[in-house]
Amino acid sequence: MKKIKITLYILLAFLSFSSLAQAAFEENYWSARVGALAGAFHAISNDATGVFYNMAATNKTQSKQANFSYARLFAGLDEVSLSLSQFSYLQPMGTGQTIAIGWGSFGAQNIYREDTIVTGYSHDLTSYLGEWTGTLSAGISIRYLMRRFVMDERTIGDPVFKEGRIQNATTFDLHFYSIPEPDNFPNLSVALSLKSLNQPNIGYKETDRLPKEMVLGLAYQWKNNVFPLDISLRSNEIVPHFGAEISLAKETVFIRSGSDLSQIGFGMGYHKRLSEKFSIIVDYGFMFPLQVEKTAGSHRATVGISF
Repeated sequence: MKKIKITLYILLAFLSFSSLAQAAFEENYWSARVGALAGAFHAISNDATGVFYNMAATNKTQSKQANFSYARLFAGLDEVSLSLSQFSYLQPMGTGQTIAIGWGSFGAQNIYREDTIVTGYSHDLTSYLGEWTGTLSAGISIRYLMRRFVMDERTIGDPVFKEGRIQNATTFDLHFYSIPEPDNFPNLSVALSLKSLNQPNIGYKETDRLPKEMVLGLAYQWKNNVFPLDISLRSNEIVPHFGAEISLAKETVFIRSGSDLSQIGFGMGYHKRLSEKFSIIVDYGFMFPLQVEKTAGSHRATVGISF
């Protein structure tokens, strides 16, 4: 999957641009933590970046959070320079409600760019479930998507771009998060995300609809360590994502690793509490591709605060 996407952007100068929705707005690994876990994050989503993944799971976060990420993707490729940037903010509202906002941008320098602006809301539904001992949260996110091509002498007269080089759309996502058996399996959480439910048209010359996507996530917590697993389905392609996050030094140092079968992720994080309510977060993630040659891998860095 990743090999196809990277090859696509490298060869944009030779393509007709007529049908790119299958590759556009794929689930990017927006932070260093998510990259190190190879995208196995939907059943975690306990920081501000969760607005991009499973908004319902952010409901368990008790503090306001903000973070910024930058990534250099597939460093060393001569043909194209790929990068990613992200900012997100999360605020618990009390009474089991959380809101969040995020911006993410993926770009192939001088060729192509995707921007995503997302807003999310989650609500704890446990009190409505009667005698069931489990927990359940639901969330909704709205994403504004924009993609644009950089015109050159070859493409400026292409009829595909007769109506312009920029295309935008809005899509709606639905999310659920649960600890279904707190008595028997208190450390097991489950998440479900249904994305691009309205399948907006992001085509240029022809109708080109963004495919629906479903992600099922599981996470098992052992002591202060987390072992997540995601299974994503998009365009009839099933992709597993699995990872591990190990906590050391009284939850100030984190070691992470993961894979999505096309890349292997590694990373570490440092969380420093400066006061009762204020903490700083610094994360680094490295992903090595298994299907792309002549690259030094992808490097991600995230800095954040919790307050």
